[in-house]
Amino acid sequence: MNKINIVFIGCVQFSKTVLIELLNQNVNITGICTKKKNIFNADFSDLSGLAKAKNIPYIFWKNNCDKEMYSWIKSKKPDFIFCIGWSNIISKKILNLAKYYSIGYHPLDINKYKGRHPIIWAIILGLKKISPTFFVMSKFADTGKILSQKNFVLKSGHNSSYVYEKLKLVAKGQVSDVIKKIIKNKNKIKFNHSELKKKFNKGFFLRKRSFNDGQIDWRMSAKSIQRLVNALSKPYSYASFTYGGKNFKVKSVKIIKTKVKEEPGKVILLKSKNPIIRTGENAIKLIDIYPKKSFKLNEYLK
Repeated sequence: MNKINIVFIGCVQFSKTVLIELLNQNVNITGICTKKKNIFNADFSDLSGLAKAKNIPYIFWKNNCDKEMYSWIKSKKPDFIFCIGWSNIISKKILNLAKYYSIGYHPLDINKYKGRHPIIWAIILGLKKISPTFFVMSKFADTGKILSQKNFVLKSGHNSSYVYEKLKLVAKGQVSDVIKKIIKNKNKIKFNHSELKKKFNKGFFLRKRSFNDGQIDWRMSAKSIQRLVNALSKPYSYASFTYGGKNFKVKSVKIIKTKVKEEPGKVILLKSKNPIIRTGENAIKLIDIYPKKSFKLNEYLK
């Protein structure tokens, strides 16, 4: 039996994990589309090094150059296109280059949550479950037939580092399942666009986040601040606050229950040189920040 041909599109650390797992399967990667640089993704990964090591043709994706990308991908004659860890919208014309269909990935249940920064939002919103999903891509973002979906519990103390590594681990098994499924059923899917549109319009759309979304406001509750810190842990760029004209990254905090009557942002206690800051509800102990800084009792962090 001839191996199926796959063109892979991706540019983050998770993309690399999935690509490596695909290389362990009985498939033929005929081309890799990646990016040379990307300031948008904190977990950016240029896949050209892996492509060179495996002697796989590759191309750096260029914005506003769909015609060039289209011609290059078409020349690789893909049976399937895998688009994993990609923030740009892929045109329907390019998706349709796959002989059968294109396959995407979303860390959350696509029937409930679509859009940007799903891991970060899952922690900030206090979701109880992560549902990594491989699906057939359509012209509607994060909408299509589900090929593989798993679930694992998201606890209040979990941060993005934990979730990201867990997703990598779970994805290895999912990739194997997806490959077995598409090899067994190599059929071109007929899209019901009216049905897909209905599914697209259902659920919650997660908006794009900015630097300001990661700034700590001491009027927030201690629980909300802890969620923000956990959500922006590695591989992301950390939550932060500004003090004395400098920006401090916050890597670890602890909620301290208190009913002391003080204004949010005030250092109400120093414990082992770690400041405890009054917040909108309870208080936060700063355990690990960068750069290191000694704070004084009763001063305000604004």
